[in-house]
Amino acid sequence: MAGPYRVRASGPRVVENFLDVGHFPFVHEGILGDRARPEIADYDAVVSADGVLATGVKVYQPDPYATGRGSVVTYTYRVHRPLTASFIKHGEHSFGMLLSVTPHDPVDSSAWMWMAMNYEPTSEMVDFQDRIFAQDRPILESQRPELLPLDLQAELHLRSDRTAIAYRRWLRELGARGLELVLERAELRLGLARRLGGDAPAGARGGCDGVHRHGGRPRRGEL
Repeated sequence: MAGPYRVRASGPRVVENFLDVGHFPFVHEGILGDRARPEIADYDAVVSADGVLATGVKVYQPDPYATGRGSVVTYTYRVHRPLTASFIKHGEHSFGMLLSVTPHDPVDSSAWMWMAMNYEPTSEMVDFQDRIFAQDRPILESQRPELLPLDLQAELHLRSDRTAIAYRRWLRELGARGLELVLERAELRLGLARRLGGDAPAGARGGCDGVHRHGGRPRRGEL
Protein backbone atom coordinates (compact mmCIF):
# COMPACT_ATOMS: atom_id res chain seq x y z
CA MET A 1 0.00 0.00 0.00
CA ALA A 2 1.13 3.54 -0.80
CA GLY A 3 0.07 6.53 1.22
CA PRO A 4 -1.98 7.82 2.79
CA TYR A 5 -1.23 11.05 0.95
CA ARG A 6 -2.74 14.11 2.62
CA VAL A 7 -3.63 16.69 -0.03
CA ARG A 8 -5.45 20.04 -0.07
CA ALA A 9 -8.02 18.96 -2.64
CA SER A 10 -11.58 17.73 -2.68
CA GLY A 11 -12.20 13.98 -2.81
CA PRO A 12 -13.81 13.95 -6.27
CA ARG A 13 -10.94 16.04 -7.66
CA VAL A 14 -8.51 13.36 -6.43
CA VAL A 15 -10.57 10.60 -8.07
CA GLU A 16 -10.88 12.49 -11.35
CA ASN A 17 -7.11 13.06 -11.45
CA PHE A 18 -6.66 9.30 -10.94
CA LEU A 19 -8.90 8.67 -13.98
CA ASP A 20 -7.17 11.22 -16.22
CA VAL A 21 -4.68 9.73 -18.71
CA GLY A 22 -4.41 12.98 -20.66
CA HIS A 23 -2.03 14.53 -18.13
CA PHE A 24 0.49 11.65 -18.21
CA PRO A 25 2.79 13.10 -20.94
CA PHE A 26 2.99 16.49 -19.25
CA VAL A 27 2.89 15.84 -15.49
CA HIS A 28 4.59 12.42 -15.46
CA GLU A 29 6.92 12.88 -18.42
CA GLY A 30 9.59 10.22 -18.67
CA ILE A 31 7.65 7.79 -16.50
CA LEU A 32 3.98 7.47 -17.47
CA GLY A 33 4.05 9.70 -20.56
CA ASP A 34 6.11 11.28 -23.31
CA ARG A 35 5.46 14.79 -24.71
CA ALA A 36 6.58 13.53 -28.12
CA ARG A 37 3.84 10.86 -28.02
CA PRO A 38 0.88 12.49 -26.24
CA GLU A 39 -1.87 10.90 -28.31
CA ILE A 40 -4.58 8.90 -26.54
CA ALA A 41 -6.38 6.39 -28.75
CA ASP A 42 -10.17 6.44 -28.81
CA TYR A 43 -11.75 4.33 -26.10
CA ASP A 44 -15.10 3.50 -24.49
CA ALA A 45 -16.48 4.78 -21.18
CA VAL A 46 -19.92 3.79 -19.93
CA VAL A 47 -22.05 4.50 -16.87
CA SER A 48 -24.11 1.73 -15.31
CA ALA A 49 -25.76 0.91 -12.00
CA ASP A 50 -22.40 -0.49 -10.88
CA GLY A 51 -20.45 2.71 -11.57
CA VAL A 52 -18.15 3.78 -14.40
CA LEU A 53 -16.23 1.45 -16.71
CA ALA A 54 -13.62 2.64 -19.25
CA THR A 55 -11.96 0.09 -21.52
CA GLY A 56 -9.31 0.14 -24.23
CA VAL A 57 -7.46 3.20 -22.90
CA LYS A 58 -4.13 2.97 -24.75
CA VAL A 59 -1.11 5.19 -24.12
CA TYR A 60 2.65 4.99 -24.58
CA GLN A 61 4.63 5.07 -21.33
CA PRO A 62 8.43 5.29 -20.96
CA ASP A 63 8.42 3.27 -17.73
CA PRO A 64 4.95 1.82 -17.11
CA TYR A 65 5.99 -0.90 -14.65
CA ALA A 66 8.96 0.71 -12.88
CA THR A 67 11.27 -1.63 -14.82
CA GLY A 68 13.00 1.02 -16.95
CA ARG A 69 11.46 -0.21 -20.24
CA GLY A 70 8.90 1.69 -22.31
CA SER A 71 5.85 0.26 -24.08
CA VAL A 72 2.27 0.92 -25.15
CA VAL A 73 -0.11 -0.18 -22.40
CA THR A 74 -3.88 -0.55 -22.18
CA TYR A 75 -5.83 0.60 -19.12
CA THR A 76 -9.18 -0.57 -17.84
CA TYR A 77 -10.65 1.90 -15.32
CA ARG A 78 -13.51 1.35 -12.91
CA VAL A 79 -15.22 3.70 -10.47
CA HIS A 80 -16.86 1.58 -7.76
CA ARG A 81 -18.03 4.29 -5.33
CA PRO A 82 -17.93 8.10 -5.46
CA LEU A 83 -14.52 8.10 -3.76
CA THR A 84 -13.22 4.65 -4.78
CA ALA A 85 -11.76 3.75 -8.17
CA SER A 86 -9.32 1.28 -9.67
CA PHE A 87 -7.39 0.45 -12.81
CA ILE A 88 -5.65 -2.54 -14.36
CA LYS A 89 -2.82 -1.81 -16.79
CA HIS A 90 -2.07 -4.51 -19.37
CA GLY A 91 0.92 -4.87 -21.68
CA GLU A 92 4.15 -6.72 -21.17
CA HIS A 93 2.95 -7.21 -17.57
CA SER A 94 -0.21 -6.50 -15.59
CA PHE A 95 -0.38 -3.91 -12.83
CA GLY A 96 -3.43 -2.89 -10.80
CA MET A 97 -4.22 -0.15 -8.32
CA LEU A 98 -7.17 0.58 -6.05
CA LEU A 99 -7.68 4.17 -4.87
CA SER A 100 -9.81 5.12 -1.89
CA VAL A 101 -10.13 8.72 -0.72
CA THR A 102 -10.94 9.85 2.82
CA PRO A 103 -12.40 13.40 2.91
CA HIS A 104 -11.52 15.44 6.00
CA ASP A 105 -13.23 18.68 5.00
CA PRO A 106 -14.39 20.31 1.74
CA VAL A 107 -10.87 20.67 0.31
CA ASP A 108 -8.75 18.36 2.47
CA SER A 109 -8.41 14.65 1.67
CA SER A 110 -6.24 11.59 2.15
CA ALA A 111 -5.57 9.20 -0.73
CA TRP A 112 -4.86 5.52 -0.07
CA MET A 113 -3.50 3.32 -2.86
CA TRP A 114 -3.21 -0.46 -2.94
CA MET A 115 -1.10 -2.06 -5.69
CA ALA A 116 -0.90 -5.55 -7.19
CA MET A 117 1.25 -6.90 -10.03
CA ASN A 118 2.19 -10.15 -11.74
CA TYR A 119 5.93 -9.43 -11.98
CA GLU A 120 8.92 -8.58 -9.81
CA PRO A 121 9.61 -4.82 -10.04
CA THR A 122 13.18 -3.58 -10.26
CA SER A 123 12.53 -0.67 -7.88
CA GLU A 124 10.55 -0.14 -4.68
CA MET A 125 6.93 0.37 -5.78
CA VAL A 126 5.95 2.55 -2.82
CA ASP A 127 8.82 4.90 -3.64
CA PHE A 128 7.72 4.87 -7.27
CA GLN A 129 4.16 5.83 -6.30
CA ASP A 130 5.44 8.47 -3.86
CA ARG A 131 7.20 10.10 -6.81
CA ILE A 132 4.07 9.97 -8.99
CA PHE A 133 1.87 11.52 -6.31
CA ALA A 134 4.44 14.23 -5.60
CA GLN A 135 4.07 15.25 -9.25
CA ASP A 136 0.26 15.21 -8.99
CA ARG A 137 0.08 17.22 -5.77
CA PRO A 138 0.67 20.74 -7.18
CA ILE A 139 -1.90 20.08 -9.90
CA LEU A 140 -4.51 18.91 -7.40
CA GLU A 141 -3.89 21.77 -4.99
CA SER A 142 -4.05 24.47 -7.67
CA GLN A 143 -7.26 23.43 -9.44
CA ARG A 144 -10.02 26.03 -9.68
CA PRO A 145 -12.77 25.74 -8.87
CA GLU A 146 -11.59 23.69 -5.93
CA LEU A 147 -14.67 21.49 -6.04
CA LEU A 148 -15.60 19.32 -8.99
CA PRO A 149 -18.25 20.96 -11.23
CA LEU A 150 -21.02 18.53 -12.12
CA ASP A 151 -22.14 20.83 -14.94
CA LEU A 152 -20.22 19.42 -17.92
CA GLN A 153 -20.22 22.84 -19.59
CA ALA A 154 -18.36 24.47 -16.68
CA GLU A 155 -14.93 23.28 -17.87
CA LEU A 156 -13.31 22.48 -21.22
CA HIS A 157 -13.12 18.76 -22.01
CA LEU A 158 -11.08 16.82 -24.55
CA ARG A 159 -11.71 13.40 -26.06
CA SER A 160 -9.26 11.90 -23.57
CA ASP A 161 -11.52 13.17 -20.75
CA ARG A 162 -14.22 10.62 -21.56
CA THR A 163 -13.78 8.74 -18.28
CA ALA A 164 -13.88 11.95 -16.23
CA ILE A 165 -17.05 13.04 -18.03
CA ALA A 166 -18.66 9.68 -17.27
CA TYR A 167 -17.62 10.04 -13.62
CA ARG A 168 -19.28 13.46 -13.30
CA ARG A 169 -22.41 12.20 -15.02
CA TRP A 170 -22.56 9.23 -12.64
CA LEU A 171 -22.23 11.51 -9.60
CA ARG A 172 -25.21 13.50 -10.83
CA GLU A 173 -27.21 10.31 -11.33
CA LEU A 174 -26.39 9.23 -7.78
CA GLY A 175 -28.15 12.29 -6.49
CA ALA A 176 -25.03 14.18 -5.52
CA ARG A 177 -26.91 17.44 -5.79
CA GLY A 178 -29.06 16.33 -2.87
CA LEU A 179 -25.90 15.82 -0.84
CA GLU A 180 -24.82 19.27 -1.93
CA LEU A 181 -27.65 20.86 0.07
CA VAL A 182 -26.35 19.25 3.25
CA LEU A 183 -22.84 20.42 2.44
CA GLU A 184 -24.05 23.96 1.77
CA ARG A 185 -25.49 24.19 5.26
CA ALA A 186 -22.22 22.95 6.77
CA GLU A 187 -20.23 25.45 4.71
CA LEU A 188 -22.50 28.33 5.65
CA ARG A 189 -22.03 27.50 9.34
CA LEU A 190 -18.28 27.32 8.82
CA GLY A 191 -18.26 30.68 7.01
CA LEU A 192 -20.30 32.29 9.78
CA ALA A 193 -17.88 31.01 12.41
CA ARG A 194 -14.94 32.42 10.47
CA ARG A 195 -16.57 35.84 10.12
CA LEU A 196 -17.25 35.89 13.85
CA GLY A 197 -13.65 34.95 14.55
CA GLY A 198 -14.47 31.70 16.29
CA ASP A 199 -13.91 28.03 15.67
CA ALA A 200 -16.07 26.04 13.30
CA PRO A 201 -19.24 24.80 14.98
CA ALA A 202 -19.45 21.10 15.72
CA GLY A 203 -20.37 19.10 12.64
CA ALA A 204 -19.42 21.85 10.19
CA ARG A 205 -16.20 20.13 9.17
CA GLY A 206 -15.25 16.60 8.24
CA GLY A 207 -16.87 13.59 6.67
CA CYS A 208 -17.85 15.20 3.36
CA ASP A 209 -16.36 16.13 0.01
CA GLY A 210 -17.27 19.74 0.58
CA VAL A 211 -18.66 22.82 -1.08
CA HIS A 212 -16.54 25.33 -2.95
CA ARG A 213 -16.14 28.77 -1.41
CA HIS A 214 -16.64 31.30 -4.19
CA GLY A 215 -16.89 34.95 -3.25
CA GLY A 216 -17.87 33.92 0.27
CA ARG A 217 -20.83 31.84 -0.92
CA PRO A 218 -21.15 28.18 -1.89
CA ARG A 219 -21.68 27.32 -5.53
CA ARG A 220 -24.28 24.78 -6.61
CA GLY A 221 -23.48 21.85 -8.86
CA GLU A 222 -20.03 21.09 -7.43
CA LEU A 223 -18.58 18.43 -5.15
